[in-house]
Amino acid sequence: MTVRIEPEQKRYFLKKLLMTYEIDHRETVWLLNYLLTDDALLDRIHFVNDVTNCPQSIELATFEMEWLEPFLYRKGRVETTDADRAFHALRLTEEPMYVAIHFPNRQVDSSYAAVEVDNPFAPRSLVTERWNEQTARTMYEDVWKEQTVERVKRLIDEALDRRDFEALHTLQQQLQRLQGGD
Repeated sequence: MTVRIEPEQKRYFLKKLLMTYEIDHRETVWLLNYLLTDDALLDRIHFVNDVTNCPQSIELATFEMEWLEPFLYRKGRVETTDADRAFHALRLTEEPMYVAIHFPNRQVDSSYAAVEVDNPFAPRSLVTERWNEQTARTMYEDVWKEQTVERVKRLIDEALDRRDFEALHTLQQQLQRLQGGD
């Protein structure tokens, strides 16, 4: 199941990208500006983290990511740095285009996160890697909470043994918060 990202969100992201980062090739800037002009076109654009196995894709990098190719268009097995080919593909076909844009701090950029979708053509390992990461994070949080609850219970027992009622009261409140109570 694919999630539909509204054209307004994509437009906001692209405008922010163009205003914030330097893009080396003017043809790439023209192409991005062209995308901003048409909602139907933006509907066919899908921003992905990785374009592996996508039937048609654009991969571009901002100036700050100088070790990456600034622009790559792929369709099937054909790969080119010619932005005009991508422009004509966008203009003349109705096929979806998968776009990976590499720029600094992409992982924490909220406007990018709002438009990024999973690559439906990615090898299963890449898709499950994200799921595994989320599952591991959830498991870690659960284990951490469980261990913290056990530690607080142990401290409560120790406070009772010492008859330290002030510490006992504080620890009981902490335990209630950890267990979801008020």
